[in-house]
Amino acid sequence: MKKIKVYDMFSIDELLAELNNQDGSISNPEKERINVLLEIKGVSVDSKPRKDGRWQGRALVDGAYKSVYGKSKEEVIFKLQKLLNGKQTPSKKKATKGEYTLHEWIDKWYALYKEAKIKPKTQEALKYNIARLKKEFPNAPLKALKGLVVQEKLLSIQQTRTREILYQTLNAALSKAEKLKLIKDNPCAAVEIPKHQYKHRNALTADEQTRFLEAIIGDKYELFFAFLLFTGLRVGEALALSYDDFRDGYVTVDKNVVDIKGVQVLQATPKTDASVRSVPVPPRVYEKIATRSGSDRVFDFTQNAVKLKIKRIFATLKIEGSLHTLRHTYATRLEEHGVPSVLTQRLMGHADIKITQKIYTDTQIDYINAQKDNIFSAFDTDLTQKTYDTSNNTAKK
Repeated sequence: MKKIKVYDMFSIDELLAELNNQDGSISNPEKERINVLLEIKGVSVDSKPRKDGRWQGRALVDGAYKSVYGKSKEEVIFKLQKLLNGKQTPSKKKATKGEYTLHEWIDKWYALYKEAKIKPKTQEALKYNIARLKKEFPNAPLKALKGLVVQEKLLSIQQTRTREILYQTLNAALSKAEKLKLIKDNPCAAVEIPKHQYKHRNALTADEQTRFLEAIIGDKYELFFAFLLFTGLRVGEALALSYDDFRDGYVTVDKNVVDIKGVQVLQATPKTDASVRSVPVPPRVYEKIATRSGSDRVFDFTQNAVKLKIKRIFATLKIEGSLHTLRHTYATRLEEHGVPSVLTQRLMGHADIKITQKIYTDTQIDYINAQKDNIFSAFDTDLTQKTYDTSNNTAKK
């Protein structure tokens, strides 16, 4: 079968007719129909089903990709035929002179409105997200991007956190384009995607905490791990500390170390404005650090080294967790001992108390059991002067 170089002007049936004119005859029209379909530029069908069991196909329509789904590959091909027969596919459509394509605008948006405002680590993450966006969305004219296309494309991404991040990035870029009147409306305004559900991160139980502290005795990372557990600092915040940051039993947090492609970079500011804070350090830990002064780093380790070390320790102890587990444990112990959430938020350096409450605190069942009498006693009052008769479920004065 000869390939037709220009497909944009034909529907599938017209292509078959054209091929028949060129080759003289078509012995199996339905087979040739499928072959022709898959030869069209911008048309593809996945080689295997998605994780949910459905097959997926894509076609370039009006300069943007549309996805179709089916229970079988044949159903997807049928839907693609129907889609293309009802709509011509100008795959060679280009932006007119003076207008941006989607990829051009995202690059422009990053250079003009983001790069100078964000820290190196955030720059690295945003560049990665932009590269992923370009992979997912074709470089069509900016004005040709439709909300339905964005909706379909985002829903086809299985990783919910990746989907959410790409939506946020695209929405920010297109919102700026709308404000600059480069597009009439932001296509993302009509998009609805399920929110990513964050996992509640587990803290160490009291028993696990004891076993962990025993396991690190004598290790060169002992002081570092104990410091993280007893202060709740982020790893980058702790690695950035100098001896001069310790005074009068407190540590001042006002900088951060980030790892950028294997290079440790000291940032003069922490993660957020709320991250600037003073945190009390338990005497037994403070005394081991405050013996020196100066601008030298207290913990001269790399992030990769400490992450690998604690991974090995937890594996030996058969504990599920990571370096960040120590921070969660700090927040949980504070909650268990009645420290108000607003103070915990301040000590953790969270801008939003919801982060502290929903993700970082995990009151342990052992502690709840130990506090049952206190919980029950909260209702032992004379306010109602009633007793409850369980035999007949009636309240009596």
